[in-house]
Amino acid sequence: MVLTVKSQHTAGALDDLATAAGEVPVVCAQNGVANERMALRRFSSVYAMMVMLPATHLAPGEVVMNASPVGGLLDIGCYPEGADSMCERITRDLSGAWLEARVDHRVMRMKYGKLLENLANAVQALCGLEAAAGTLVRAVRAEGIAVLQAADGKHVLDVYFAQGGSRYKAATPIVDGQTVILLDGNPKAVWFRAVGPEKAELVGNVMGGRARLGLALGTDAAGFSKAMRERLPHANRAHLAADEI
Repeated sequence: MVLTVKSQHTAGALDDLATAAGEVPVVCAQNGVANERMALRRFSSVYAMMVMLPATHLAPGEVVMNASPVGGLLDIGCYPEGADSMCERITRDLSGAWLEARVDHRVMRMKYGKLLENLANAVQALCGLEAAAGTLVRAVRAEGIAVLQAADGKHVLDVYFAQGGSRYKAATPIVDGQTVILLDGNPKAVWFRAVGPEKAELVGNVMGGRARLGLALGTDAAGFSKAMRERLPHANRAHLAADEI
């Protein structure tokens, strides 16, 4: 069973599922990170799925897909970590349905990272896709990072640089503004250790790199920014910088 409801509806959906079907595998294909814990209280086989699927659903029975030839990226792993044959089976089925799916043994770190990415959604909803809102987005993400830092109880970041995959460990606390610069400006990865109840690593900027996201737009890493601009629903895109998308 693939669970796709909003987090506020998860408990009710799981209760109904347990009554109707008994013990079944449950895949939490949701952006939130609390759903897996709710599922694990009711079912023994729980899977976490990182969802990056650009689609719009505003009218009943109508779903608009904004990516082709690959409809979206869906990575899956056992909760809280690991992988099994069910993960392999699900990724094969998804890959055969025009989706890009991979097995990830530590998929929760991707889901925590996507939480930071999704903070920009509210800014876009309020200001529009073309608003020059980079400063506001960085401020919102800084607040999100501060929350995760507080939950982590640490201010230690590991930064993986693009060249050679070398590692830099911060010896002193990093202020939120510096963290946002690292997260936004590093093309490889930035992450916290032991975030949330699962003590998962939080990874930013890797759940969908430009090369992989390019698959969903029928292009490569070099052509990703241009393809994204062409997909925006408004005509005036000239002032959008490449690093804003």
